[in-house]
Amino acid sequence: MSGLEDSWTETDDTTVERDRPRGALLTFAGGAALMVVAVTLGNALQPEIMQLGLDGYLGQYGPSAWLRFLSFALGFPLGAGLCALAALLSSERSMSRKAGFAAWVILVTLAAVVVPSLFGRQPGPVFFAVGGYLLLGLLILALWFWGRYRVGLTESLRAAADLQAAGYLCFAAVSWNLCGLATMPSFALAPEQMIALGTEGFAAGQTKTIMALLILGWALVAWGYREAARKSSPTQT
Repeated sequence: MSGLEDSWTETDDTTVERDRPRGALLTFAGGAALMVVAVTLGNALQPEIMQLGLDGYLGQYGPSAWLRFLSFALGFPLGAGLCALAALLSSERSMSRKAGFAAWVILVTLAAVVVPSLFGRQPGPVFFAVGGYLLLGLLILALWFWGRYRVGLTESLRAAADLQAAGYLCFAAVSWNLCGLATMPSFALAPEQMIALGTEGFAAGQTKTIMALLILGWALVAWGYREAARKSSPTQT
């Protein structure tokens, strides 16, 4: 079965277009549309929530406000999950893998509800300390196994793997800056302390750094996967 990734390869093979599962393409398009709607809705909601606060906004407009807010809050991760699920459905025949990935999409979509329910909504030094050290260990492991994975690649695929790794390094830097944004030195989770110390400018700079690194990271990962798909395609000469 042809994969959705065939659309990212440079080929004029019309057979690929005919064989591509229509359901996967529709799912991918629906997921992408849902992400766009969530971003657009967030921009529309921002002025009122800034004025009223989230509780005030939800209290003033009732059920319709909850619907709009949940569409904004959950629409983006659900849309991204649907795009990933579509890519998997286009080339995967195992029902267990499909079901498992679909369950993971649901879990990630609901993470903003599940995690605070499990660990609370108050700043927790222990939670962030343990999580930070786990992130450090997992990053070291990921880079180690990436090195082992790269050894087994053909020369033509190593450049693609390098691009992906460069993107992941950007995400690692994002993790580090998020830590600094939430706690020391920006103290965004302690706004009174942030104001008292005058770190608002530093926090804004870190936030811009995070945005820049996310854009660069995703661009590198997308470029890397495009190169990998193109060079591993059976039509590639």
